Order: sequence, then C-alpha cells, then structure tokens
Amino acid sequence: MTGFEQKFCLAVREGDKELLARLNEGLAIVFANGAYDRLHRKWFGPILPEPELTFPELARQSTIFLLPLGLVVALAGLIFLKLQVNRKTAHLSEEIEQRKRAEERVARNREWMHSLLDHLPLSIYLQNANHEIVFANEHFRKTHEGLGERPCHQILYGTPEPCRPCRIDAVLGSGTPLTWEMDTPDGRCLLVHDVPFRDVDGEPVVLAAAADISEMKRIEKALHASEELYRTLVKNMPDVLMRFDRECRHLYVSENVAEVAGIPSASFIGKTHRDLGFPEGHCAFWEKHIQQVYDTGEPTGVGFSFERNGGISHFDWRIFPEWDEDGRVDSVFTLARDITRERNLEKRFETLFQKMLDGFALHEIICDEDGNPVDYRFIKVNPAFERITGLDAEKVVGRTVREILPNVEDHWIETYGKVALTGEPANFEQFSASQRMYFQVSSFRPAPGQFACIFTDITDRVTAEQAMAEAKEQAEEASRAKSEFLANMSHEIRTPLNGIMGMLQLLRAGRLTQEQEEYASFGLEASRRLTRLLTDILDLSRIEANKLEIREEPVNLPDLLDGIRQMFAMTARSKGLDFTVNMEGLEPGPLLGDETRLQQVLINLTGNAIKYTESGKVTLEAALLPLRRGDLVHALFTVFDTGIGIPDDKIESIFEHFTQLQGGFTRRHQGAGLGLAISRRMVTLLGGTMSVDSEPGKGTTFHLCVPLRIKAPSEDGATTVRSETGSPALNILLAEDDKVNRMAVTGLLRRMGHAVRTVDNGEEAVAALREEPFDLVFMDVQMPKMDGVQAARAIRDGQAGPARRGTPIIAMTAYAMNGDRETFLQEGMTDYVAKPLEAQDLAEVILRNLPQ
Repeated sequence: MTGFEQKFCLAVREGDKELLARLNEGLAIVFANGAYDRLHRKWFGPILPEPELTFPELARQSTIFLLPLGLVVALAGLIFLKLQVNRKTAHLSEEIEQRKRAEERVARNREWMHSLLDHLPLSIYLQNANHEIVFANEHFRKTHEGLGERPCHQILYGTPEPCRPCRIDAVLGSGTPLTWEMDTPDGRCLLVHDVPFRDVDGEPVVLAAAADISEMKRIEKALHASEELYRTLVKNMPDVLMRFDRECRHLYVSENVAEVAGIPSASFIGKTHRDLGFPEGHCAFWEKHIQQVYDTGEPTGVGFSFERNGGISHFDWRIFPEWDEDGRVDSVFTLARDITRERNLEKRFETLFQKMLDGFALHEIICDEDGNPVDYRFIKVNPAFERITGLDAEKVVGRTVREILPNVEDHWIETYGKVALTGEPANFEQFSASQRMYFQVSSFRPAPGQFACIFTDITDRVTAEQAMAEAKEQAEEASRAKSEFLANMSHEIRTPLNGIMGMLQLLRAGRLTQEQEEYASFGLEASRRLTRLLTDILDLSRIEANKLEIREEPVNLPDLLDGIRQMFAMTARSKGLDFTVNMEGLEPGPLLGDETRLQQVLINLTGNAIKYTESGKVTLEAALLPLRRGDLVHALFTVFDTGIGIPDDKIESIFEHFTQLQGGFTRRHQGAGLGLAISRRMVTLLGGTMSVDSEPGKGTTFHLCVPLRIKAPSEDGATTVRSETGSPALNILLAEDDKVNRMAVTGLLRRMGHAVRTVDNGEEAVAALREEPFDLVFMDVQMPKMDGVQAARAIRDGQAGPARRGTPIIAMTAYAMNGDRETFLQEGMTDYVAKPLEAQDLAEVILRNLPQ
C-alpha cells in the first residue's frame, strides 16, 4: 500500500506517513503471532483443500482471526475519538478567534471614535452629577486644565463658586437637552448643547458639545453693522431707489421718494405708476425702459424731466437687471438722481465757455499702431480761441492739428499725448513757432483719450519780461562797475588820506604853538570828515546791493554811549553847547546785536544835532522798554537838540540820498546829505524804527527803537571791554610800499614805544621775518613784487621758517568794501585794520594780538 487518500488524512487529522507506520506495525504483530495463517485458512480454507482441524487448532485459528479484527476496531475507535476531539477543538478555537477579532474590532472602533472626537473642531465632554468632567476630547483638553481635579465651574468659568442656576442639574433633573451660550475668561463665546446621557455603568451624565462661535458672533456683528450702514446709506442717498416686477409694480421704494413725488414710499408698494396717478406720458416712458431691461437683460440709462414744486427737475435714471438662480431676470432695480443743479451748471458753463477771455479747446488724441501720439483732432473750441489764434471754429472742429498747422512742433503733440493717455495735467509756458506767439497753457484730461486746453496769449508779457531781464542785467553790470569803481576810489583815496592823517597825528604829538595845534586839529578833523564821507558812500553802495551784513555780537550800551559822549564833547564845548548823555538805569547786561551799526546811526544823529545847533543844548538819552517778547528787549534812544529845526514839508526829503535843508552856494553846514538816508536804512535792517518830531526855530527830536536779544546764560562768549592800558614794547615788522604811509605808521608805532622795522614789499617781509623774529607784522595788501596776501601765505607755509608760521599778521589796507575783512582773514591774516588809521586803532589792534 502506497498511502492513504488526502481526504482521509484530513478527516483523522493524521499524516500519510504516520498512518502507514501504524498499519505496518499492526501487520507485523499479526504475522508474528500466527494470526495471518489462521485468517488465511479461515477465509481461503473452503476453497483450498486442507486437512481436518482439531478443536485446539480451530480455537487457535479463531483467535488469530479475531485479534487483528479487534485491533482494527480499536484503531477505528481511536481514530473516531480523535476526530471528535479535533472537531471540538477546532470549533472552540474558531470561537476564541472570533471573540479576539470582535474585541479588536471594538478596540479599533473605540480608537476611531476617540480620534474622531479629538479631531472635531468642538469641545466634547461628559459631566457627572458631582459636577466633575469625566471625559473630554483633545479640543477641550487644549483649552482647559485640571480635568478630574477641579469642579466644572472652576475649569469652565474660573469661578470658585458653583453656577446658579446649575445647568447640569437642570438637564439631569428634566431629562431634556439644553442649548445655551457661554463666555469664557479669555474672551471667547461658546455655543453649548447639553444632552442627558448614561455612562457604561448606567449612571446619569451630561454629554456636552461646545462650539467656538466667536468668529460667527463677530461676523454677525459686522453683518449687522453692514446692514445698518446699508440702511443708513440708502436712507441718506440723494438717489431715489426702486425695484419693479415684470408688470412694473413697485417691490421696493426708498423713503426719499416722498421729497420728489409727494407720496409716501409705503403707498408705492404693489402698485404701478398708473395706479398712483402719474401722467400717462411718463408712465409709458418708464414702462418702456423697464420692459427693455427685462427683455434684453442689459442695464441702461436715460434721462427724463419731471415737474414738481412749480418747476422742472431733471433726473438721470439708471436701470439694472437682477437675476434669479436660473439665470433669468427676476426684477429690475433703478436709481434716479436729481441732476437739475448739474444741468443748470452746464448751462452756466456753456455761457462761461462762450464768454471767457481765455482760449479753450477740447481735443481727442490720435495714436499710431504702437500707441504713440502722432496727432490730435479738435472737438470743440470757444470764441476766445478764435480771437487769440485767428482760426475759425468751423474750419477747425473735426480736423487734426497737422491738417490745420502742418508745421506744428512735435513737442506739442507729445505733451498733450501724455496728458490724454496718463491723465497727468500739464501747466507750462511755450512759444509756438508756427503762430509766432507765446502761450500760457493749462491742460487736463476730461475723459480717456481726450485733453482740454485753457490758454492765454502772453506774448506781450514775455516780451516785456525779456526786456526787463536785459535791463536788469545791464543794471547789474552797471552796479558791478560802480562797486569796482567805488572800491578803487576808496583804495586810492584812503591810501594818501592815511598818510595825511598819520602825519597830522605825528605833528600834533610834537611841540606846537597854539596856532599850529589848531591847524593840525583842523586838518585832522577835515581828514576824518572825508573818511566818514567815504564810509557813507560805501555803506550806501552796500545797502543798495543788499550786501550790508548785520551781525550779532555783545552790546554794552553804557560803554557805547560813553564813547559817543567822549567823541562829541570837545566839538560841543567849542560851540558853547550843553551836551549831555543820559543813561541812568542802563546796565552793561548781556545783550546781543550789531553794536557797530547801532553806534554808526547814533553818531550820525548826534553829529547832525550838534552840527545844526548854534546855541542851547543837545541831549542823547537811552532806556530799555519794559515790554519784552520772548528773548527780545527794545532799546529806545532819543536825540534832542535846540537847533534850526526842520519844516514839515522837508521832513520826508531829509531821508533821501544827497539831500540837505540848505542848497546852493550859501550852505552853512558841511556834509554830503547821506547820513540820515543811510541811518534810516540801517535801522530798518536792524529791525527797528525811526521817527522825527521837529519845529522850525525850536529844535528837532529823533526817536530810535531797536530790538536787542537777551543773551542766554548758556551762550559762550563775553562782551569785549576795551583796555585803557598800553601794551608792552614790541618788535614790529611793517610792510608798506607807500613812503608817506610807511613814515606815518612807523612814527605812530614808535611813539607808542615799539621797535619798528620797515620793508617795501612782501618778498622783503618774508626775508626779514626769516632773518629775525618779530612779535607782530603789519602787512599792506597792495604791494609790488609780492602782495600782502601772497606774503601771508608764504609765511603760513613756513617759507620764513617753521617757527615763524604762527606770527600774528595784521592786514593794514585801504580795501574796506564789504567782505574784504573776511577775505583777508581766510587768506591767513590774523586781524584787519582799515586805512586811514587813527593812533587809537593801532593801539587796539595791537592789544588784541599781543603775543602769548
């Protein structure tokens, strides 16, 4: 036997080899104990001839036959029993497997349910009767803490006390769901839905679902505000709003319709215009256009006139279709705006358009294929256009500019094209070569692709401006020539005048008789008068050229007034005048202003008072006014005299240039008539005012009010106080090419006790300084070979030796025009003194530059 069938093996749950092994084992037992022989004889004995069997033999043979049969039966029983056990085992295993699969399915469903709850954008939680939260999804856990540790009112509301009334008790007590809104401590609004429920143990709980509706609330609020805004907008719109159905019945009408038709808006609803009694012509007109929009689905706009309040009103009527979900016109919405005022303005504009003096033209731009402007066409022009350009409107309108003016410049088309294409307005003045005229043009875009021009013929004005510019240039050239002339004249006069004054000062310093002393004094006074005349002329030139600079420097009013007193005391005494300076109450206080210009004005006024007074008195008074504005204080100066006085008709003329009260050849008083004119201009530049009060034969009073600034404590600098003491003896180098000036200045310096070495030019000055040290150098500016400026540069560059670079160099020059001082200081000079020189001027400049 080779094997058992597979089905039999599966039934007995044994393999083929195992079954064969068992069968062979049984057969071996049968052959071993003689059972086979006995069975063979039993079954095949009747067929085969055998000998007679005895009883023992028969019993033995029967045993041999029955024993294998019993074994086969036992084996079959064992196999059947095993099959039953295996079947029961398989059934039990199947039940266990099914239970496992069911448990896994339940676990997966539970995990899926938890995941589903955790991914919901809602807070899901269970609350028991003890106000404890026994379950919560991930969304709830992210926003709340302390689950299972604190009661729900602390977790949800952050309040230590339970809620009254308690919604959990209400839901569990009534057994009905409850929906309510909750505000959280962090400002959110939640919509909560509570449902009575039972947990797995059958205990009553509340299943709650909370959704954050903060954004919805915000949207609702915004929607409400938008609706309110819409209602306010509709209510306050000047337009009349209406909605019509297909039968032209009113579905909606804004409230302001009552102002137009005199009928309340509620009376319109559900009715047509005919039902409300409007004229047939108007009703037919309105119905026609409403039906047109229903039929075509296209919006449209028309205008109509309507009689009301005893007049005609004009309306602009806009009609729009409103669509349903199927794409059909469901209703028609209209806006009617009262344009009566605009129509009246249009009529007035048309009148203005026709009557305006400026030319006006409306054009449309013409572009090539690339969109570049190449021409423009006239649409409308006014009569002023025809008058200014000489072009007839009938021949212009509808034609292009190149057809009318073939030689028109391209820049006109480019400029107007930019206006028409970009909308950027243009304002300019331009010369039209094709018309030989200047135009002032304002261009703007009233509509895309169009531009309008308002222009004026300014040919006469431009011609006048050009002539004026030429005249101004000629005047400026003349002014420059005058300035150069005055500078040269000043230099040429001051140089010999310096020599004259120096010699006269030296002469007075010697031993003179009384007559000689008088001669020298008169000559010196005449020289000073000539110097003042030069200064007045230069100041006048500076003022006219707007080049007179006003500086801010410390002002010491008591010292300033005392200096004027000393200046005029001897002159007043010689004329027998009572000259007093009243400065009671004035303190040297920290004031800032232009002391030099103020002193010049006061000297002019005081000098005039003494000049024109033959007897009596002259008084100069000064006081600070109590009224202040911020850091400004006003100083009031009064110059009073008992002189000849000024007639009323001459008061204004005394402030004119080169004007005196006495003319002709019989003048009793000296002067060029510049002092008061310059003084008034200077006072104006100082920000002050000047007034005069005079009576012929009794005297004149001048009032001068000038603002001064109070010096702040934080401002650096101190008021300069002139020293009355002399300087120590110095070794001074004087560079001066004019022999007389050199002799005069040398004499003055030696009289002061200084040692002086003189040279004729800048080269000698550099060489002398290289040979020996000097405490101070007085350097003339205009000299042969090397001028003073070049010499100063050479010294500063170290050509006289490194140790001589810092030697003080004083520019001593007849150049006294505005800006000369600054120029020389920038070129390396240490200080500056203008010719003609006074001995006091030399002493002061030496004191300022004493060697350290």
